[in-house]
Amino acid sequence: MGARAAARWPARACLLAGLAILGGCADVPQDRDPAVCTELFEQYNRLERQGQATRFNAASGSYILAPRLERQNVLLIQGGCLTRSRDLDGMEALAARLAPFEIARGGASIRPVPVQVGVVTGFTDEMRTTVFFRGRGYNSRGVGLEGLGRRILIGPFDDEAALEQAISVAREAGFISPFAAVNLRF
Repeated sequence: MGARAAARWPARACLLAGLAILGGCADVPQDRDPAVCTELFEQYNRLERQGQATRFNAASGSYILAPRLERQNVLLIQGGCLTRSRDLDGMEALAARLAPFEIARGGASIRPVPVQVGVVTGFTDEMRTTVFFRGRGYNSRGVGLEGLGRRILIGPFDDEAALEQAISVAREAGFISPFAAVNLRF
């Protein structure tokens, strides 16, 4: 890494940290748009596939986001696309209402695909989410996203009925924009 790039990373890290703090502390606009959030998350996933990855800087002992991923993080935070703890407040009551629960089967067969239910900002919310989805019989997995939190995936699903049901359950649980993450591996 050149001297110019090395000089920029602390400013970028501070900007992202500040936005994450503001995003967690400030009220997110009430008009969070699920379609916009889905598109922003899909763009993030495409950038990851293109090799826009986080890199470890051994000299500083810190992680550096690729500039395009960094920008996508800002857009996701500004768009209110991260799932907050209070978004999930009704999840446990929903679990009780859904009991007993069976995963739907039927519809057209599809290539196995996970559902990206959303991104939570803390390990407690990841744990609550994992307990909720596994309690319904879904496989669940959390994956860290530098600067954002933990991406929650469930599935994979191989028929339309199960996929649509999973997206509906995730939305009802409080996630803003669950979607079929066709380009992610579970």
